Amino acid sequence: VTFSYFGKDTVIRYDEIIKDLKLERHNDEYNTKTGIQRYYVETLRIITSKGRIYHFSARMDIDYEQVARNPASMTTQFENSKFSRLKMYIEEHRK
Repeated sequence: VTFSYFGKDTVIRYDEIIKDLKLERHNDEYNTKTGIQRYYVETLRIITSKGRIYHFSARMDIDYEQVARNPASMTTQFENSKFSRLKMYIEEHRK
């Protein structure tokens, strides 16, 4: 598995057996000239059998207009996020 960020690659080799995966989300905010901006940050933590711990975080693209119309769509957006899909893919293939 390869993650790239600003031209720097992090590679988790297949011989490093993934022991645990954890997905966390939290709401964050910052002040701008137009007011407070809120967003969700998703963090995927990967722990290998060799004891290495990797953390990858990204801001989530949430469609807040859709959530306003249907609050249950937030759950669907969480389940279909990039890190959620990656976690499911890794879990399916490590068994």
